[in-house]
Amino acid sequence: MNQFDPITKRLLLTGGIALGTLLLGTAGYMLIEDWDFFDGFYMTVITLTTAGHREVHDLSTAGRTFTIFLLLFSFGFIAYSATTIARFLLEGELRELLQGRRMDKSINAMEGHIILCGGGRTGQHIITELAECHQGLVVIESNPETARRFSEENNVHCVVGDSTEDEILIRAGIKRAMGLIACIGNDRDNVFIVLSARDLNKNLRIIARLNDVGNEEKLFRAGADELVSPNAIGGKRMVAHLIEPAAVSFIESLLHAGEQKLFLREVSVPQHSRLVNKTLAESHIGKHTNTLVLGVHRNGHYQFRPGGQYIIQEQDSLIVMGTLEEIDELHKYTDRKTTLL
Repeated sequence: MNQFDPITKRLLLTGGIALGTLLLGTAGYMLIEDWDFFDGFYMTVITLTTAGHREVHDLSTAGRTFTIFLLLFSFGFIAYSATTIARFLLEGELRELLQGRRMDKSINAMEGHIILCGGGRTGQHIITELAECHQGLVVIESNPETARRFSEENNVHCVVGDSTEDEILIRAGIKRAMGLIACIGNDRDNVFIVLSARDLNKNLRIIARLNDVGNEEKLFRAGADELVSPNAIGGKRMVAHLIEPAAVSFIESLLHAGEQKLFLREVSVPQHSRLVNKTLAESHIGKHTNTLVLGVHRNGHYQFRPGGQYIIQEQDSLIVMGTLEEIDELHKYTDRKTTLL
């Protein structure tokens, strides 16, 4: 149960007031009238419910005064309880509560997913891109209406809350996640998110949005693996469109070609792969998977446009371009211990 859930809080408050009133009324009659517990409890119940039954015993003046105040309080409590229950049943709060429980249960079953902190304009593009990649995603959004819209329109898992709080990150499954994107429009919040995320999951890959270049060092010290500045990227993109419009349009059409959209991906070569110690030409990657090898990442360095004589080593990461289906086939192809070449 989420103790910070406002719906649950109201229900618990209503129940707490009811229980407290019963105990207070019972104790009052026991002290004022010297009754036993059951008689005091029975008198409190018939008073609060205005059942109209006669008193257990004749009341003293002090007992009648106490009963008057107990009755006045019960009227206010009944009105509050009726309003709470009506909102719970008639305004969809029961449905929201059940949906929240189902959402938490579904997130608890996720593993290797990505957590997106912040569903603003940049976050919406991230959601679209990850949806096209069929990547598991949990969005943390502070605005309940925005979170509900993401859940309904994009069919993604959402957690409503503050991304800087450890409890919210844990609800999003950070200990089982493979990556996190801190995409808040405030660098200070992003620093807190990165700090908390790194503390909760040492192996998490964290990408943080950089709004002010002066905060670059702080975000790296907090634990971010990479920083992305939407402003810098936007500026470079506009210049490229101005200076080299044909080249930029070609790249965009290549990577956004309708149903056959191409993706750039990194595919690691496992230790047991049959491709180890073979040249790219001998691997016949293009023939078997129809993907194009654009580069290789090895020991922190990149080799662009590797030729056919490049020898593949274990733990190399191939930078390839292809459809999702072709890249998935390449993953299977590189993972085979024996391969018909």
